[in-house]
Amino acid sequence: MIPLTGFWQTEVVPTLDNRWEDYRLPATDELIGPEARLFLSHFRSGKKKNKTEPEIREIDAVSALYGYGPHFETITKEADVGISQYLREEKYEHDSWQPYTYSWQYGVYDHPGSQGYHGLKAKVDSRFFILDQGGHQLYRTKLYAEKAGTYRLVQEGVVPDLILINKEEVRQPVVRLDQGWHDLLIVYQNIPTASHGLSKMVNDSRNPRQRSMVVIYPEGAPAAKEVDPYASVVASKWFYTPHVPYDPRGGEQGCWYYTFETAPGTCAMELNLNGEILQLWVDGKEIPQRMIKGSQSSTGYLIPIPYTKGVSRVTMRLQPLAGYPGSSVFTKPVKLVCKEGAMQPGDWTQEGVLAFYSGGMRYTKEVGLEFSGDSRIIFDLGTVSATCEVKVNGEEAEFMMRQPYRIDITDFAKQRTNRIEVLVYSTLSNHYQEIPSPYRGKPYAGLIGPVHLELSE
Repeated sequence: MIPLTGFWQTEVVPTLDNRWEDYRLPATDELIGPEARLFLSHFRSGKKKNKTEPEIREIDAVSALYGYGPHFETITKEADVGISQYLREEKYEHDSWQPYTYSWQYGVYDHPGSQGYHGLKAKVDSRFFILDQGGHQLYRTKLYAEKAGTYRLVQEGVVPDLILINKEEVRQPVVRLDQGWHDLLIVYQNIPTASHGLSKMVNDSRNPRQRSMVVIYPEGAPAAKEVDPYASVVASKWFYTPHVPYDPRGGEQGCWYYTFETAPGTCAMELNLNGEILQLWVDGKEIPQRMIKGSQSSTGYLIPIPYTKGVSRVTMRLQPLAGYPGSSVFTKPVKLVCKEGAMQPGDWTQEGVLAFYSGGMRYTKEVGLEFSGDSRIIFDLGTVSATCEVKVNGEEAEFMMRQPYRIDITDFAKQRTNRIEVLVYSTLSNHYQEIPSPYRGKPYAGLIGPVHLELSE
């Protein structure tokens, strides 16, 4: 037996043709390849330029998909806590608040609302506050008034027991605000505990939990309307409207830092941002600002990065626009341009951004063989997820869709150097990991192995 361990040359072979909206709305004339969709983000005070790549520790950061950001902070207090006294004594100012993340387009990740056996049917629940913790649930943030004037509060779902702006109770749906940032606190009292079927990946996922949302508009702004389920984009009713921005760190002097790992062989990346790149590092090496500025266009950035066959670490210091904290600064996934890479046999979803990649991956390895005329050569791929095509020395040997992934390659082999190619196609599970559905499955793909050749007389 000859184990075929170590690194194989790899090449990404995208297959998801999105011209007809089969894989993402709206339709795009592209084959969807490797993309960075999940980011660790962390806010740091001050705007001083970093001399070296900063470390972003998972314990200090918020992990979220593109478009999702910590627009609020939240805390739950026991039902026996007197909320009036709690607020009057301003104890909440020093309490342990947690980031509350959502997307203005897609709502709260993995909490879309009720769905039946056939999914959401293009619906996004516009009530982003999920009231299921028991006791009193509080949400706080800062809102930004672009100019002084009258603003209108719009409530959806459960009516809050209390709304405070700049520590003053709001009793009317219309308020007067000066230009700038303002404190916003929303209180719901005596909320019952509830659960949700989707968390258990139950197909028929009825959602009995109470939900709510408070959105603020400049006076005179058009009323929000539900998005047509036949529209080219799936979104909440707030997404296309001129609501005021929310950001718990609004007005603070500082920047957001982000990090993610690329795919093997990445040589460039395309970014669309609601903000500006201030600094960029790849594997600890800072990319010159002139290269970043030179790659910027009206539609985003296309930045060449140092090429390596393996996975690289990307870290960025960004200045988001007002109201785009955390990963909400990314309006789309970061598209990666890849050349030849290198991976060992195994689950490719463990390799950087490939956790979200569905498509093809070509594995190539040159193997030296010496055998007699009576020898039989069996190529055993071990486990493959999900299908594969095998070529030996440029000739098509077999296409396999199920176990056992074994093939006799005697007729294709030659003495000394042999070139073995395995083109693996994954399922759609990886691509659909960001979709709130019990049908998405577990990400798993690649030439899993163990891979070896067997020579017998």
